[in-house]
Amino acid sequence: MAEKCGDGIHSVECLEKNFMALQKKMEEDFSQVETIQTKVKALSADWEERHQQLKIEQEKVAELEAQIKQLNTKQEEVMASLQADMLRAASQIQEKEGLAERLRSEVAFLEKRVRVACQEAAGSAAELEKGAHEARLALEATLSTLCPQLDREEVVSETLQPEQEAPPPPPREQFLCGQDTECPGKAEGVEAKAEEALQGQPQEAVGGLQEEAEPRASGGVGVTSSTDLLALERHALGPWSHRSGEQAAFRSPLGFQKCREVFESPFWERLLQLERGENCTSVCYHGLF
Repeated sequence: MAEKCGDGIHSVECLEKNFMALQKKMEEDFSQVETIQTKVKALSADWEERHQQLKIEQEKVAELEAQIKQLNTKQEEVMASLQADMLRAASQIQEKEGLAERLRSEVAFLEKRVRVACQEAAGSAAELEKGAHEARLALEATLSTLCPQLDREEVVSETLQPEQEAPPPPPREQFLCGQDTECPGKAEGVEAKAEEALQGQPQEAVGGLQEEAEPRASGGVGVTSSTDLLALERHALGPWSHRSGEQAAFRSPLGFQKCREVFESPFWERLLQLERGENCTSVCYHGLF
């Protein structure tokens, strides 16, 4: 600071000192001002750089905002499509569930029908097995009843024709047996004629054949009629012998009765006695009866 002066001489020196001090201070202030101006310039340049960077960052932010908007738009579109897909999937799931429910109901209905069909098949199989067993028993009974009769027929045929082969059956017997394929419609008429012919033959008495006035002539007629009747009944019983004897009897009841009466007649015993003698009479008799 300025110094105080007592007199005039010293006052000039004091002024000079004060002036020099003020000048020095002003120089220091100017240097400080320059330093401050330099700092201000540096800050201004730095601010401009920062301002440019801020502009660049703002542009980047604007670009990012635009990208964010695009992403938001895409996200909305994706969400809308996803929601639509979810709705379609939900509807398809409902349809599939309904179809599965219908299929389950149909499968349950089919299983029920299959069980019922299996039960019916099992019942039918049991009935068929029972019917087959009954048919087998009936067949065995029929065969057991027909085998002795067939054995008697074979013995009689061997007795009457020991060395001759059996000739083919006449057309009348083929018609009766159902073996004629040319005129199958005439079988019933021929069968009726055969029954009428059998009715025209002499009937037997209770104890056997009727006593003939002429033994030889009537005996020949009896042999011929009995042989024809035996051959006729053999072919008539042939196709039905393996099914049931009742069917064969039903087909020709009169002929069946005649055949039974002939087999039960003692005429065959007399004939065998004449043909072979007394030794084979008992054998043939037991074979016939």
